[in-house]
Amino acid sequence: MNIKFLFITLILLLNLGTTLQAQSNISNEVSDVGSADTGVKTIDKLLNVVDYFSHEDEKYAIAAYPAVAYSPRDGMRFGGLSIIKIKNQNTDNQWYRPTLLMPQLTWSTKNQVKAELGYDVYLKHWNLQGNLNLALLPNDEFYGIGRNTSSTQFTRYTSNSFDYLGEFNYMVHQKIMFGLAFNFRHQEVTDIEQPELMPADTPGHEGGLLFGFGPVFRWDTRNNNFYPTSGHWLNLQALSYNNGLSDYRFLTFNAEIRKFWSSANEKNILAFQARIDVSNHDRPFFMMAGIGGSKRLRGIDHFNRFLDNNAWFTQIEFRKHLWWRFSGASWAGMGQTAHRVEEFDLQHLQAVGGLGIRFQATKTDRMNVRVDVGFGSGGQKGLYLSILEAF
Repeated sequence: MNIKFLFITLILLLNLGTTLQAQSNISNEVSDVGSADTGVKTIDKLLNVVDYFSHEDEKYAIAAYPAVAYSPRDGMRFGGLSIIKIKNQNTDNQWYRPTLLMPQLTWSTKNQVKAELGYDVYLKHWNLQGNLNLALLPNDEFYGIGRNTSSTQFTRYTSNSFDYLGEFNYMVHQKIMFGLAFNFRHQEVTDIEQPELMPADTPGHEGGLLFGFGPVFRWDTRNNNFYPTSGHWLNLQALSYNNGLSDYRFLTFNAEIRKFWSSANEKNILAFQARIDVSNHDRPFFMMAGIGGSKRLRGIDHFNRFLDNNAWFTQIEFRKHLWWRFSGASWAGMGQTAHRVEEFDLQHLQAVGGLGIRFQATKTDRMNVRVDVGFGSGGQKGLYLSILEAF
C-alpha cells in the first residue's frame, strides 16, 4: 500500500506542477472558464475532452466523471460520480441556492462497494437535505475506542450498513432556518477476524437498528452553497435515540461554524472550520464521533482510526485558482477524541496538513471534483477523492 500511495502522490504533485506552470503563462476568469488554451493544439484537445462529460443550459447543469482513488480504508476505488444542479429563479449574488443532487457508485480492490446519494433541495420556504449511503465493506478495520489506540493493532470485520441522514428545514429568513433532523441506520457487524480486539462488551458489537431525530438551527450567510467565498455557516443539531425505534439509547449534540474570506477577484480564499460532537452516553462504535475522513481531518490513516463518545476538530484552508478549471488548496488542522468532555486536553492532539487539486466540473459554476493528499501525526497519511469542498 505504501508504494501505491507514494506513486499516486507523485502523480498528483506532477499535475500540480503542470498547472502552476500553466498559470504563469495564462490567466482565465474562474466564473466563465471557456475552453483550454495552452497554445499546444494536442494538449488543448485532450483538456477539452472534459466538456463531453458535462451539459449545461438555462435550467440544469450535469457533470459525470469516472472515479479512481485510493484511501487507507478502501484501497484503490473505481467507479463514477456526478453532480446535478437544478437552477432556481433566485440569482441574487449575495444568496444563491440551487438544488444539488450528487450520486456516486464505487467498487474497491478490497471488494468494498459504496453507493451514495447526497441532495440539497431549495424550495420557496423550505430546504430539504440529506445523504443516503449504502456501504458493503467486507474488509473494514476496527482499531478500538479511545485516543490511545495503536495503528498496528486492529481487527478486520465485515460492515454492511444503510444510513439515511436527512433534514427538513423551514426558512424563516433566507439566511436563518429551523428544522427537524433524523437519522435512520441499519448496521451489520460480522466476520470479526480477531474477536479479542472487538470483545462482546464493545458498544455496537452486534450491529443493530437505530433511529434518532431532533431539532436543527442554521444561520447561513454564505454567498454560494457549494463554493463560498464570503460569509459564514453556523449549524446546531441535537439527535435523540432514546425512543422505542432504536436498539441503542443516547443523545448527541454537535455545533459547527464555518467562515470564509476572499480577495477582491475571489481567486484567493481563506476558509475556517470548527466542530464539536458530544454525547451523554456510550454510542455504538459505528456511530461514534470521529475526526478522520474526507470531510474532517484529511491525513488521518483510517476513518475509524480515532473513535469515542466526544470529539472536536478545527482546520483552516487556503484555496487558490490556478488556471482554467484547476484550483489548488492547502490546509492544516488539529483535533482529538475523548470518552468524556472534561478529558479534552493539549497532550493528545492529532495534527494534519496537506495539499489538493480541484477541477471545476462545469464551465460557469464552481462545482469541484477534488483530490487531496493529507499527512498526519505519527506518519499517518491519506489520499481522498470527493465532490465539492471539504467544508
